[in-house]
Amino acid sequence: EATEPVETTEPAEATEPVEATEPVEATEPAEATEPAEATEPAEPVIDSAAILAMDKFRRHSFLTPVSVEPLVLTESVPAPVPVPTEQPEPTKEEKPFCIESFLADKGIQIVASNARKTIPPIESLAISIALNYPLTKDFIRHLRDCLCKKTFTFTYSVANLTPQERAAISELANKLKEYCLISGCSKVNNVIRGTLSTNSKCIKFLCGDFAEIYAKSITIDIIRKLAAEYSVDYELYYNVEFVKDNKKHELDILFRVGPHVFWEEVKTGDLDADKYTMIGHLLKVVPDRLLLLAADRDNAAVQGISFFYDYFVANTNTFKDTLTTMIKKAFKEGTN
Repeated sequence: EATEPVETTEPAEATEPVEATEPVEATEPAEATEPAEATEPAEPVIDSAAILAMDKFRRHSFLTPVSVEPLVLTESVPAPVPVPTEQPEPTKEEKPFCIESFLADKGIQIVASNARKTIPPIESLAISIALNYPLTKDFIRHLRDCLCKKTFTFTYSVANLTPQERAAISELANKLKEYCLISGCSKVNNVIRGTLSTNSKCIKFLCGDFAEIYAKSITIDIIRKLAAEYSVDYELYYNVEFVKDNKKHELDILFRVGPHVFWEEVKTGDLDADKYTMIGHLLKVVPDRLLLLAADRDNAAVQGISFFYDYFVANTNTFKDTLTTMIKKAFKEGTN
């Protein structure tokens, strides 16, 4: 009970003077800030004439600036196009590049072209003769000489030949006998005797057609392969006759691979290298688009002829590789 003096703390009520702080109300001058409302009189008097003038000014200054209009005009108005007094002729549709168009540009027209008909066994015989020609060419020359002299019987000695040459010639003689190009063939004491056929096809075959058939067979295989490799088309003409300046010329093989035109000439026996140069210039395939197959020449001779005459020359052993080189060189250089 002695703790009751806590109640005597009532003097805290005497602190009511806090209420005396009511002068805070005297700070009501905050209400005196109402002069903000007094700013309402700042509302301008609407002057319609001034607004119209201002609107006109804005449209003139911002919507259609004088400096912009000339730019728009110069971009939107096209320049006048002169009207030609004469209408140009319509351009002719260009024909696809081909051998005929290539020759026509040089004033040359093909008057004849044909391929001698052949069959696979004859092609195989021609290829066999061509590939063994270095070993058998003396024997074939002897047969050609007999045909040229119209002496259809022949006698040929193999006594002084190498074993390889004897074997190759004996095999060839048996093949020719099998195909009836020769008959009554026999070999006694290293001497071969027989009789040549008088059939015109047989005569032509021995006198050089075998080399042409070989060249055509190899050529078509090579150009098909390379045309596929370069994704281009090709053409092939055999035994072509053409006229230039009222003079007729003959070509053994004329072919095209893509944009490049080539000429092949096949010869057994004598050559007229100057003649091929002259025709090559007419065709514009010299240098490097003419290949001469000189069947009777050895490797040294064909290299020498090529050096002097500036076109490709090959024998039957080098023909395939030389043909491939010629075509690939044309594509590498990119010009015809």
